Amino acid sequence: MLLECGKEPGISCSQCDYRSPHRQNVHRHFMRKHSHIVGRNKTRGLAALTQDPLDPNAKPYTCSRCGKRYRWKRNLSRHVRVECGKAPAFLCPFCPYRSAHKTHVTRHVVCKHDNKP
Repeated sequence: MLLECGKEPGISCSQCDYRSPHRQNVHRHFMRKHSHIVGRNKTRGLAALTQDPLDPNAKPYTCSRCGKRYRWKRNLSRHVRVECGKAPAFLCPFCPYRSAHKTHVTRHVVCKHDNKP
């Protein structure tokens, strides 16, 4: 969904891919679609959330195999399909370090081995 000048809306729901340029719209969406996730204080209604639906650090999606947590459902799906239970595919050419991500090995080489040729 593109709104102005080809930019994506700036605020996203912590539970799904919904995005909006307005925080109030994301909050309304969250309460309609995901209210089962958070508790409500009966005396204060929707205003009394026990968890901020826009918390950028929330990681509600957990891998049932290894316990790794993700903010986005699509990232958990990719993890299960590509990574979980598999040996890391990328190896450091200078030491036993391994990673499932090539960029992590590249960063490791730069930091730990002074970017040897």
